[in-house]
Amino acid sequence: MDYIIRFVLCSGFFIAIYYAFFYSEKMFLFNRYYLLLSLLASLIIPVLTIESNPAIIDHVESVVLLNTQQGVNAIELPDTPKSSNIPWESILLGLYGIVSLTLLFRFMALNWILLNKTKRCNLELFHKAILVLTEVSSPPHSYFRYIFITKQDYENGLIDQKIIDHELAHVMQKHSLDILLIELLVVLTWFNPIIYFYRNAIRLNHEFLADEAVIQKSKNISSYKQLIVNHSAYVNGLSTNSSISSSFNYLNTKKRLTMLNANSIARIVLFKKISLVPLIVISVFLFSQKSIAQNLENIVVSQQNEISTLQDESEEELGETQEKKIDLKDFKVIVEKTENGIKMQSVQGSAWTDLMFSINNDQPQAINEYGMTELDKRSSKKDSNLTPFLFTITKTENGIVLKGIEGTAWTDLSFSLQENGKQAIDQFGMTKLN
Repeated sequence: MDYIIRFVLCSGFFIAIYYAFFYSEKMFLFNRYYLLLSLLASLIIPVLTIESNPAIIDHVESVVLLNTQQGVNAIELPDTPKSSNIPWESILLGLYGIVSLTLLFRFMALNWILLNKTKRCNLELFHKAILVLTEVSSPPHSYFRYIFITKQDYENGLIDQKIIDHELAHVMQKHSLDILLIELLVVLTWFNPIIYFYRNAIRLNHEFLADEAVIQKSKNISSYKQLIVNHSAYVNGLSTNSSISSSFNYLNTKKRLTMLNANSIARIVLFKKISLVPLIVISVFLFSQKSIAQNLENIVVSQQNEISTLQDESEEELGETQEKKIDLKDFKVIVEKTENGIKMQSVQGSAWTDLMFSINNDQPQAINEYGMTELDKRSSKKDSNLTPFLFTITKTENGIVLKGIEGTAWTDLSFSLQENGKQAIDQFGMTKLN
């Protein structure tokens, strides 16, 4: 669905540029390629991915992780929406298939009708094209190298040579290839309303190109304009397979007449062509996929999963901690960072009052109710007046790290201390000095 939205918006962006900048300019060959290539670009740009700065992603990850760690107990995950019993995705996919198959069948049927005419009707070589002389009256139209005209009118000389030259221009410039492409895209992307603007613009531009070719040959604009008007009135209501063929009587006759006398200023045309470059760049940034957005989505999903896991774990730990708190006895020590090492002062629950020692960075020192000790030499002495506890203290470049082993509700504490800075610790964690 995201691709479809970006495809529609991108194609709308390009067709708006066409009508705003190029539609009224006499630059028909450029317009032909612009319409075709911009439509193909509308299909490709939405699948392009613009890479983002990895540092931004790392920063976002750290911020989200920090928020996760700090707010895990406060965050409530949204309830998972209940899945609908109606299989909308299957219904929409089935609808798309039905419409696309119907349009494809129609497209193939129209091609078959035209090809069948070439087998049933008389053929006559005309320059690099082939005239198909039909028994049924219909406006002159072309399909690849075939030009379909009414046999009786042709033999009686009722078809103006300029009309045949017009259809010959369609053949020589291979306009049927453009029509074949746009009709196939209509079959595949019929849900995009912009595709029909493209189809009309491409077909009308074909008429501009063919009209231009006839004028370059005949040099008589007035008589050709009159021919367009007369012929349009004459063939009004006659049937032709115009959706896949090029017809002299194609709609929007007024615009064709206007463009015959139109003049373009070379400098303005050049400026418009150059201005297309930044507009293309803008379209890529607007309608392509952004890897940062995808990464952010992945980060959020990952962090939501992590939050869910942490919440489950925290609920289990909460029960264990509450049971553990019942057996804990009070103690309180004050940790101070000095120039030479660590100074500790016991406020409650210890046999010692002050401890001072120096330790190297990342080297732990074990402390219990009797003072400094070693982890593998735990004292068997018990004093009911003292609080049994055991933890290690480590000095790092960034501060102090404590690991609770016995008699503490906490397992890890870390904090930063300036020189001569103090931090109070009790059985529940960091606390106030007073």
